[in-house]
Amino acid sequence: MTTQQCNKCHKRFNVLVKGVCANCNPEAWAKYHNNLTGKSRKK
Repeated sequence: MTTQQCNKCHKRFNVLVKGVCANCNPEAWAKYHNNLTGKSRKK
């Protein structure tokens, strides 16, 4: 499996959201996971 480099921290990850890893952009990842499940929401 190929890895992708995070645009912010430049570490390599298997999966990026919008070119950044979960460590650099937790908000984008939260939205991404909400879209996958369709029902989990922030409290």
